[in-house]
Amino acid sequence: MTFGHASLPRHKTLRYGLRKLTDIRSAAMHHSATKSGSPEEFARYQVGTNGWSGNAYHFVIGVIYWCNDPEAISYHVGNSNRHALGICLVGDFKTQQPTAAQIDATQRLLQYLQVQIPTMKQVGIVDKPKQIPVAIKLNEVLLAVTGFLQDGVSMLPVRTIANAAGGKVEWIEVTQDVCVNGNRLNKIVKLKGV
Repeated sequence: MTFGHASLPRHKTLRYGLRKLTDIRSAAMHHSATKSGSPEEFARYQVGTNGWSGNAYHFVIGVIYWCNDPEAISYHVGNSNRHALGICLVGDFKTQQPTAAQIDATQRLLQYLQVQIPTMKQVGIVDKPKQIPVAIKLNEVLLAVTGFLQDGVSMLPVRTIANAAGGKVEWIEVTQDVCVNGNRLNKIVKLKGV
């Protein structure tokens, strides 16, 4: 495991909230959706572009890189941040597969974490729900990002769409809520069949 989270880019004034280890119930597995990358690059983007406190993930796996203490409530999985560790594998798994080394490192990390954090549920390999990519048009302009349709529900990137529509997206750290133009989105908005 590579240690070095203290050297990652951090926001000048914002800090992630803290929790007890016993608050952690699961690990949220992510992929970077990039062909390559590093914890430093992710942190620069998440701090500089998103205005977040620091790197969103607790661990990034190319090699295992420790980005945040497990007690940090980082921004990686919406309303479940308070109870989940964020683990990101470098790669775009829509077009490629994780390497054998990444899978091995992930399994070793999860085994270690489950000993250190007994409240974290057993994590196994789960089939990913079928996701159908969808293009997003706003006022007849095709946006540079895609959403996806999963089980008849449209999943869309809120920040990108709100910004394209002239809206302002804010993160309320204390309540772990997203606000668009001052209106709180405290639940997932589901658009059936859209």
